[in-house]
Amino acid sequence: MLCFDTSSLIAYLQGDTGKDVDLIDQALKDEVGAVSPVTVTELLSDHKISTALKATILQLPVLHLTEGFWERAGTLRADVGPSGLPMTTSTHPVLPGAVREDLRDLAI
Repeated sequence: MLCFDTSSLIAYLQGDTGKDVDLIDQALKDEVGAVSPVTVTELLSDHKISTALKATILQLPVLHLTEGFWERAGTLRADVGPSGLPMTTSTHPVLPGAVREDLRDLAI
């Protein structure tokens, strides 16, 4: 399972190139990719979004949050924060492992 980061998914939808875009493309082909509810919210928040793009976003698989999701997300952010990685909610809303306890893949 691969959880798509909002900025990487935007790059993919815009036809940009990069490792993250390639990973999204392959995950969609393999049917192992999904978005978080936060990512759906961020993408649909654009008041200029086209009807077609909105329909495409709504067709993506959405990860279901389990009990304790926000606590795990906060703990992971606290653990990763000292590494120097950017940890703003708008660019990295979901961390790996925060969605489901058995999720082991990295979010991009």
